[in-house]
Amino acid sequence: MTDPVNAPRRARAPAALLLIATLSACGGGGGDSAPAPAPAPAPVQISSANANTTAARGYETATALFDASSAASGQLKSAAGGPRLDLVRFSLARLQSLTTGQPGSSAGSGVPSAKATSTETLQCPGGGSISVSATDQNDNGRLDASDSASITFNACVADGATVSGSMAFVFQSFTSTATVDTSSTTATFTNLSVTADGQTSSASGDMTLAATVSKVSPFTADVTLSGSRLALTEDGRSRTLTGYSGRLLIDDTRRTYSYTVSGSVSGSALPGSVTLSTPTAISGPLAGDPTAGRLLVTGAANSQMSLTVTPPTGVVLALDANGDGTPESQQPLTWAQLEAL
Repeated sequence: MTDPVNAPRRARAPAALLLIATLSACGGGGGDSAPAPAPAPAPVQISSANANTTAARGYETATALFDASSAASGQLKSAAGGPRLDLVRFSLARLQSLTTGQPGSSAGSGVPSAKATSTETLQCPGGGSISVSATDQNDNGRLDASDSASITFNACVADGATVSGSMAFVFQSFTSTATVDTSSTTATFTNLSVTADGQTSSASGDMTLAATVSKVSPFTADVTLSGSRLALTEDGRSRTLTGYSGRLLIDDTRRTYSYTVSGSVSGSALPGSVTLSTPTAISGPLAGDPTAGRLLVTGAANSQMSLTVTPPTGVVLALDANGDGTPESQQPLTWAQLEAL
């Protein structure tokens, strides 16, 4: 059967990375509460001086969550210029492993009683290890509300990449039928990072996911997500999402994806914060660049920069610095030019 979570990336998954996913299926446990996030910086005025970089940073932030066009393995990708975490499917791959009952995925004895916790340390193929833990609150051997899972990557080396940091899950609900799995869970990332070719990408923060994944054709995944704060770094640049939400639709039978995203973004190359929205969902084939969609970046005084997909060449950037709804300038860019900003 095709795996609708991992399948959005081309089928040639490195065995070592798949081993990481299998090992992490044993995961469990909770984590300390994160401190209250600092408020987002004041909105930045978008102008001709910062319009292109503002649009590029906004699009990078969206793709860090929904990089559905990657040709890597469904765990992490080596993008041009460095590695990248694809957080939604990185998380879903592990959640799916937890909920499919692989060895070690449930700590319970199957007899409802006091909570049961199991822990284990597993060696990684290239060095390092993964510490995994699972907590079954009522010891019934099934995933229920308040059951939890945690995974700590201890410089785990696989396929030339080193994974460090941790991720934890707390389940709100889980149901399974012969045709579909439905789950709701909150994930917490703590310095979760991947290093390859001398560069590192990392994530810290929270994400609540509600996922419906089909187990029969057509193989699809429908995921909504939200969170209070998520800090991302990639290629030496940092971005922080606050008050964010989104939705990802994957159709592995048709080999297509579509996503929407909203939230406040601040960080490198942005002197303040901007707000992301998607008036038209970003969509395309799983093995290629987007073919449709529009991302809107809004700053102070309703100043805006829009990014409209124009297949097959790339995008058109349009600046509306005074916020009157009429762009003062437009600029076509190829995908390579956008990524170089």
